Amino acid sequence: MSTGNSSNNDWSTRSEQPGPGPDRCIRSGPAWADDRPSRHGVSHPRLLGTFLLLLAALALAPGCGSSGESEKANSGPTTRTTLVVASKSEPKVPLPKWPPPDHLVVRDLKEGDGIAARPGDVLVTKFVAYFVGGRKLESSWNPGSEAFTFRLGAEEANPGWEKGIPGMRVGGRRLLIVPPDEGSRFGPVREGKPKDTLVYVVELVAIIPPELRSRQEPHIAAPPGPPPNRLVVRRLIKATGPLARKGDRLTVEYATIHYDGTRSSSNSWKRKKPFSFKLGSGSILVNAGWEEGLQGMRVGERRELIVPPKLLHPGHGESRSSIGEPLVYVIDLMGIAESH
Repeated sequence: MSTGNSSNNDWSTRSEQPGPGPDRCIRSGPAWADDRPSRHGVSHPRLLGTFLLLLAALALAPGCGSSGESEKANSGPTTRTTLVVASKSEPKVPLPKWPPPDHLVVRDLKEGDGIAARPGDVLVTKFVAYFVGGRKLESSWNPGSEAFTFRLGAEEANPGWEKGIPGMRVGGRRLLIVPPDEGSRFGPVREGKPKDTLVYVVELVAIIPPELRSRQEPHIAAPPGPPPNRLVVRRLIKATGPLARKGDRLTVEYATIHYDGTRSSSNSWKRKKPFSFKLGSGSILVNAGWEEGLQGMRVGERRELIVPPKLLHPGHGESRSSIGEPLVYVIDLMGIAESH
């Protein structure tokens, strides 16, 4: 299998470019993992399942291509995108000339256009890894493999990843050449010789805000008092993520009931299928109450919307609706897939 034009890449002359994170011993990907949850109470299997669903929803959404397909369209970082669709096919891995460098080498193969990874963030990544001699170690693109989720700086990846991933932007692709003494949190890889150097190509497909780490389906109940005749917006959980703006493609989880509380309506949590749409586009997929009520919402935030009948039609403005009472929505903003 071809792994790129290794003869044209003299990595031994490149200097180390460590990120700002502390130098800790943390495991890399599934090959060196012990499959335990984070000691900080983060359920990574649950998080991974949720965000795999989000990414699958994005892949099917109109206008959303893979990061490889959009590579030429991105003119620079927007700093608000929090999740993207990974490349459909496994990227090539450029192998260094022999002898390999004896220090960590970090090189961006493609700069992402989203927010940057910082210590403490939970990251969703896809990667392919080779031993420096050309033997493949593992790949997230192999059949049955999944993305790798870990908390940066929490002893959940190897020291090479700990140093090399900080500052990487969502949607980016980064090359890491990791010497044996930084290839595992359990000590040197194999015999600790140059031949045990690991070469990774990593794609950062999502950064999970801290507010979403333990997010679960909400309990939704009918509010007290008579039904309002105007849109009511109430913030239930604060967040610090990027703000949603007109033109952004949002991915949300939501639950709905009628105002009298007796009839249940649509619920993305129960469908196990997050919902994605473009804010402010007048889409037939969402009602006018959503278009108005989700403006300025932060990633990780939870809002309650009480939408009167006159705003329950698709698009913008007021109109008549066949529904005679308000609908109550509880909406979680899981990510911004495209920001403008």
